[in-house]
Amino acid sequence: MSVDELLIWNAQAMADHFPRARTVAIVGNGAVDAESTSHIEQADVVVRFNNWATRSFCVEHNLPHSTGRCDLLVTHCDLHSGNQGKGGIGRPSLVVIGIPAPFHIDVLPARIDKWYPDCRVAIVNPYWNRQLCQSLALKSEGWQHPLPTLGMTALYHLGRMELGYEYYVCGFDWHFDPERDTIQEHAVDAQKLPGHYNHWYVKEAVWIARSLWQRPKWSFSSRAARTLRRLAGKTFRWEQDHPLQTLDREPHSVGLEEEDRRYSELYRGGYGAGPVAPLLRWCREVGVELEEKRVIDCGCGRAVLLRQRIPFAEYLGIDIASSQIEELKQQSFAGQEVRFHHGSLDCLPCADGAFDVAWCCDVLEHLALDEVDLSMREMGRVAAQAVFSICTRPSKILDGQGRNLHQTVRPAEWWRERVSRHGRIEAQRASADHLWLVVRSRRR
Repeated sequence: MSVDELLIWNAQAMADHFPRARTVAIVGNGAVDAESTSHIEQADVVVRFNNWATRSFCVEHNLPHSTGRCDLLVTHCDLHSGNQGKGGIGRPSLVVIGIPAPFHIDVLPARIDKWYPDCRVAIVNPYWNRQLCQSLALKSEGWQHPLPTLGMTALYHLGRMELGYEYYVCGFDWHFDPERDTIQEHAVDAQKLPGHYNHWYVKEAVWIARSLWQRPKWSFSSRAARTLRRLAGKTFRWEQDHPLQTLDREPHSVGLEEEDRRYSELYRGGYGAGPVAPLLRWCREVGVELEEKRVIDCGCGRAVLLRQRIPFAEYLGIDIASSQIEELKQQSFAGQEVRFHHGSLDCLPCADGAFDVAWCCDVLEHLALDEVDLSMREMGRVAAQAVFSICTRPSKILDGQGRNLHQTVRPAEWWRERVSRHGRIEAQRASADHLWLVVRSRRR
C-alpha cells in the first residue's frame, strides 16, 4: 500500500466502514469474565489492541480467550501480527495505527502489506493525539517520555467522535489493586504521581472516570467500574502540577457554541421557516400521517411544523440555537404535549424507538459532512420513520461572517445513496433544488 492511502480515523471512517454498527465492545488485554464475554459476542464491532492474541491476560494465565473476534485493531506502527487468523483468532477488517508520534512511519507500507494485506488501514488524527496528551498533562516527546496507552487513545478518540454507538468497556483495570488500594503499586492517595518510563495509568483512569464512566451509552465491566468508582469525585494533590482536562472542555463543545451563536442570530432576523406546508401535503399524498403520532422535529427552528395545528400524540423540538429554544419554551401551544431541547442532532437525548416519526426539514445540508451520517443514524435510532427535505443547492443567505449556510451541498443522487445506508426509502420526490424522502429505519 501507499502512505497516501491511509485514512484518518474519524467519525466518517467509522460510519463508512461499519455502516450498520450500533454496539461496540472495547476489550483491553486484562481479565475478561463471563458477563463481558457475552457483551463481546453480541457487539457489532469488537475493538482490540496490538498483538492481543499473544499478550492478553488470558494467554499469560493459560485461560481460554473470551472470544476470538477482532473487527478493529488499534496498534502501534510495529504492527504485531500475533496469532490473528490462526486457531479461531479473527483478523480485523480495519486496522488503526495509534502511533503517538511518527516513529519509523516510513516502514508502515511494507509492514501493512505483510501483516494486513486485506485490511483497510487508518491512522489516528495527530491533532487529537496531541490534544489527548494535553488533556492528560503529558509532555510527550518520544518513547522515553510518558505516553497515552493504546487503550486510552482509542477511548479518547471514540469519546470525541460522538458516534451515538453504545459502548461496553472491559479488560481494563488500570493496574488497580483494591486490596492494597494501589495503582501501579503506588497508593491511590499518594501526593506524587508514580514514576514509569512509559504510561501513567492513574491519570488515564481518573480522566476516564470523569469523562466517560457516567456518560450516556457508555458502560463498563464490573472490574473496570471498580477502579473508576474508587477514583470518581476525587481531587488529587498531584493535579496542582498536572491538571487534567475532561471531554466537556474539548474543542468540539466550542464548535457547538459557535453554531449556537450563528443560528441564534439568524433566527432573530426571521430565518428558519422551510417548505413545511408543501412537504406536509406531499406526505399525506404518499400516506404519511402525523396525526396522533409521536414526532421529533430535528432542527425545529421556529417550530413551523408545530404551528400547523396537527394533533400530535407527543412533540419534541430539537435545535442548536439555545435562544430560539428558550423563546419557544415561553410560548403557549394549547392542547399539545410539547417539549423543546437545546442540542445537536448527532446525540439525541432519547431512548431507542421513542418516536414514530423524525421530521427533518431543510436541516441536513446545514451540517458538516462528518455530522450528516451521525445525525441520520441517530434519527434512525430514535424513530421508526423519517421525513427529510434536503436542499441540493447553496443557500441564498449568508451568515454574519459571509459564510454560506449550507455546508454539505450534494446532488440528489448522492443524498439518496447516503440516506439508504440508514434506512429503506419508501417514497421520494425530486425538484430542481430539493429532494424529499420518506425513510423507514433499519433499527432492530
